[in-house]
Amino acid sequence: MTTTEMQSKIGSQLRILRINAGYVAGEKFSLDNGLNRTSYWAWENGRNITIQSFLRLLEIHNLTPVEFFKLIEERSNKQSNGKDNQKVDCDRACS
Repeated sequence: MTTTEMQSKIGSQLRILRINAGYVAGEKFSLDNGLNRTSYWAWENGRNITIQSFLRLLEIHNLTPVEFFKLIEERSNKQSNGKDNQKVDCDRACS
């Protein structure tokens, strides 16, 4: 997997977490959590994120880094098997 592909998966997972937390709009999520809305949009779209910002997002979602990357791995495995049943299908709902 390339760096660009992994950044895209991280961004998609951030989007899924936001939507599953009840936020349709990234702008509202970023404002409610004290995040720069432009930066947050960039992170969801696979742009570079600092470790500090990444850890802040994990704190917001009550996840450890291991739990976060496990979600990505599980989603990737389910997609490979045609069984992506996370609460939100981000490929359709987030476009």
